[in-house]
Amino acid sequence: MDNVCKICGQEFSTGHPWSDHGIKLANYFHKFYPRYSKLTNKLIIFKNPDQYLNADFENLQEMKTWLKSAGEEGKDYILELLIKRKIKKNWIYAPGQALLRLSNLPSILYYEKQFNLPFSEICKKLGFKIKYKNKEEKVNWIAPIEIKIDTREKLLLKFPNHIKTEIGCLKFGDYSLVGDEKIVIERKSISDAAGTFSAGYDRFKRELQRAKKAGGYIVILIENSYSDFRSIEYLPQTRHIKSNYDHLSKRMRDLYEEFSNFQIVFCDGRKQAAQITEYILKLGKKIKKIDIQLLIDKKVL
Repeated sequence: MDNVCKICGQEFSTGHPWSDHGIKLANYFHKFYPRYSKLTNKLIIFKNPDQYLNADFENLQEMKTWLKSAGEEGKDYILELLIKRKIKKNWIYAPGQALLRLSNLPSILYYEKQFNLPFSEICKKLGFKIKYKNKEEKVNWIAPIEIKIDTREKLLLKFPNHIKTEIGCLKFGDYSLVGDEKIVIERKSISDAAGTFSAGYDRFKRELQRAKKAGGYIVILIENSYSDFRSIEYLPQTRHIKSNYDHLSKRMRDLYEEFSNFQIVFCDGRKQAAQITEYILKLGKKIKKIDIQLLIDKKVL
């Protein structure tokens, strides 16, 4: 697509006066740049130029349905998706499970099933560097540890008896090991996450910057599943928010492009959140090389 209006011949940006032409932006793109779903052959709904011009399906479920019968064409297609994202977003490292999901791409598990190869091997062939080992690190689940909980944390996670806790001030995050505040967990309810990645976005970026400067690593642990997050504007506890999945997931993807000292993790409730917190803190710096979301989706955690 070029930046010249097909109606008046002028160069345009997002501020082009479409109303002067008596046409809505969506209708303009449908008329001059029609895109059709590979599955249904229906015109794809326009949300914004970037979404529309890169869409081959109406949604992820359509793509999954098409892939079931696409054979080799489907395998080539999902490889091309990775290559395009690598070029467009300047991805240097192979994406983790959470970033793939937030980008509306097939999961690591799907890629591995289709190609019968570890995802790291698939990505190496495409020119990615490898960040995550994508395998479980064992921990001693009954070994005692002491966890420091930030004074601002209001809804404390409940840990088993072999874990002691103390309340204190953390420079960033909500949970860390006592005596080692480099690896921290930022616990969030789904409502908290909605606020953080909308109105609180700039504040949270500053927190990541402080952590980076201090050599810290933050795991953003959301107490709800990814499927809940995809439906965030429809859930009873989050219907009041003035944002939606598309906006929030873009904010998350933008953070992945700007920072390397964090990962986002979705889990299934507070009990699992406490288990994952224990796992992360027992592993310490090793967690930087582990795709936590992948372990959860594999039901290892």
